[in-house]
Amino acid sequence: MTSEPITRPHGGKHYRPRVRADDRYRYEQLREWQAFDLDTKVAWAHARIEAALGELRNPSLAFSAGKDSTVLLHLLRQHKPDLHVIYGNTGIEFPECVKFARWLRDEWRLTYHEARPEVTFWWVVENYGWPLMGKTFGVGGVAHKSSRERFFAELEERGELTGQYDIQAEVPISSACCTFLKERPSEKLQKVLGIDGVFLGIMASESRRRMFNFLQYGEWYQMQSQKLWKSHPLAIWTDNDIWAYIRRYQVPYAALYDMGYHDERTGEWKCHRRNGCMFCGMDIRFPDNHLAIMRRTHPKAWRTLMIRKGLGQVLLQLRFALDGHQMDMFVQQSGWESVEEYLEQFPCVFDRM
Repeated sequence: MTSEPITRPHGGKHYRPRVRADDRYRYEQLREWQAFDLDTKVAWAHARIEAALGELRNPSLAFSAGKDSTVLLHLLRQHKPDLHVIYGNTGIEFPECVKFARWLRDEWRLTYHEARPEVTFWWVVENYGWPLMGKTFGVGGVAHKSSRERFFAELEERGELTGQYDIQAEVPISSACCTFLKERPSEKLQKVLGIDGVFLGIMASESRRRMFNFLQYGEWYQMQSQKLWKSHPLAIWTDNDIWAYIRRYQVPYAALYDMGYHDERTGEWKCHRRNGCMFCGMDIRFPDNHLAIMRRTHPKAWRTLMIRKGLGQVLLQLRFALDGHQMDMFVQQSGWESVEEYLEQFPCVFDRM
């Protein structure tokens, strides 16, 4: 299976929204909006939806089967029941989310489409690397392994193979899966359907990156590279708002969010707070990331990923590299030689980097 290679940073050199100066917001404005009560935020979202629909001829919703995009779908159907709903099925979605997306398709009689990639996640991993440590960590964003090898070889010749570069020369890390499994299939389907605008359930509160994007571009902008308008009606909402809306209007959601475990040390209930791709390790730097939760909620799939698919060995390489190889001494003392031994004796070593 082949596909057009990518050797440039994520999104390409023309990946920039077209923004008017008066579309940009200050941090104080965002904080003021985020402090609104739910009724005001719902009205804010409806106003943005109406404004966008007034400008668009054939819009769609980027649907992930997550709680945020489900709430946005509930809002959008009050304005346009026949809206195109494009579910990005990457092939490594949580089974609970795939089941929910198709159940909702039938229950709500949606104008539903599934965007599927031409390549598999495993092909991307083999040719580009694993999705680990966040999008800003991977050198070149989505550089092919042949380009990476040349890049690191040149750095080593100049004596500049240090810091993150030194780590990534050892460990294959890339965000290419987002491009191949999510972006390209959805963009291709959007062109087939003649989509001129996309609604997304993205919130500024989700991350610093999304907060800064909102402050710079606002909730309504056009992508120059795609000639496509994008609308973020939930931009000022928070997770608490999403769950409050779900409870108030009895909106269904994927069973994944109810799956978790009780932490034996703290007694705290820990569960999946976001859906996303099942095998993604982009958030592995943070506590209670979804791979760590998945170890308890989907143990069979987790062991397959770690042992048979090889992520366990890659994470050990990454941990050794991040620790300046000091952990090698621990390995020598313990006598452990395989990932299986770590899984049996010290599985939490894979939970967070």
